[in-house]
Amino acid sequence: MQNTLPRCVRTLPRIVLPLLTMVLTPVSVLAQLSSAAVNGTVKDNTGAAIPKAVVVLQNTATSVERRKFDASGNVVRTHGDYPAAMRDLAEGEGVALLDVEALSLALWQELGVEETKRYFNWTPTEQDNTHFNPPGAIAVARLVAGELLHRHVLARRDVRRLDEEIPESWITWS
Repeated sequence: MQNTLPRCVRTLPRIVLPLLTMVLTPVSVLAQLSSAAVNGTVKDNTGAAIPKAVVVLQNTATSVERRKFDASGNVVRTHGDYPAAMRDLAEGEGVALLDVEALSLALWQELGVEETKRYFNWTPTEQDNTHFNPPGAIAVARLVAGELLHRHVLARRDVRRLDEEIPESWITWS
């Protein structure tokens, strides 16, 4: 039986998951490290199974952690079972994992309750412990870039100003 679907539709199953993975994870560069096929059923937008669809898991990452501390000043995990599930998936499939949750938890603990407010949208009128302001976004980007340097995914020449102060005037935020 000849497939009458256009080529772009036939290849869609092979690109959707990697594209979603790239969009939903902070660092798509990890795809250079490893990949694995994941068994399961791929469905189209109507819910019908797409025969012979191939999905490739190229990289995994945990989410950056929110700003939350207990009464003793210890950082608290807020993403439930998701980070552990990502770690298990990466290990089980033999693919790379960028553990942004662990990196951010360590940074928030090091900075403490008051200093972390500088990285989130925390003002006298708004206490947002999820969304970063420009200095927070830069700090998390530096965590990720530093880990990628450590893993030799990036070369030193691939990053700039990793340890330098970035003037506020250089930052645009909308």
